[in-house]
Amino acid sequence: TELEKIELSRPMTHDLMRNILDTLNVKVERVEVTDLTDNTFFAQIHLKKDGKEFVMDSRPSDAIALALRTQAEIYVDKKVMEKAGMVKPTDLRR
Repeated sequence: TELEKIELSRPMTHDLMRNILDTLNVKVERVEVTDLTDNTFFAQIHLKKDGKEFVMDSRPSDAIALALRTQAEIYVDKKVMEKAGMVKPTDLRR
C-alpha cells in the first residue's frame, strides 16, 4: 500500500509503528536484511533517539514496510544475496 500510495481509512500496523516512533521522536536510521538461514530471512531496524542508537530484530517484511513509511534506507547483506541465489559471489563488488 505504501509503494502504491494507497490511502486507507484506518492506519495499518506499520503506519501505527511509524506514528508511535514519530511521537516519541525516534528516527528509523536504516533497515538491514542480515541473514538467510533455513529459508528464513532476518532483518534489523536501526533506530536513533537523542543521539543513542538501538537495533531491533525484525522480520524483513516489517522492517521494509517501516522503512518505506519513514523514508529510511534499506540494505541487504551481500551474503544474503548470494544465499538467495540473486547474484554470484563474483558479481558482487566490495
